[in-house]
Amino acid sequence: WTGGGVVLHDADWTFSLLVPPREPFFRIPPREAYCLIHAVIGEVLEQFMEGPPRLAGDGDCARTPSCFTGPSLHDIMDSRSGKICGGAQRRTKLGMLHQGSIQNVNVPEGFGEAVAGKMACRVEKIDGWPSSLRERSGALAVSRYGSREWTERIP
Repeated sequence: WTGGGVVLHDADWTFSLLVPPREPFFRIPPREAYCLIHAVIGEVLEQFMEGPPRLAGDGDCARTPSCFTGPSLHDIMDSRSGKICGGAQRRTKLGMLHQGSIQNVNVPEGFGEAVAGKMACRVEKIDGWPSSLRERSGALAVSRYGSREWTERIP
């Protein structure tokens, strides 16, 4: 139900939220979870913006090829620049992945930690990536995402 538009990742702040299936948040329906996640992000962003952001309503929504010109329900909006945050979710039996992008806003140092602190009972900062994750992601980058079949596929 998200817009599914193209996102240019050149000057944005991207984030991912992973929720294991054992967590109560995993059982929240996707639309409601999307709204809750963006409400927290908007609450933290409000401290650093001139005017308060708001969640997009039905009247704001428009399907366009570019994600940030066509808001979806519960995206974060700014009165000056329009849509400033959108995301997408994927759920499987292994958990939920919510990935998002914030654009047209200067995201301050410590923003991610502030959002995490509002969303989790306990936050642990990890210094660096485990070598096993670096190795696996490097192998995937070459074998799957670097393959001609992947880069030239048409959905």
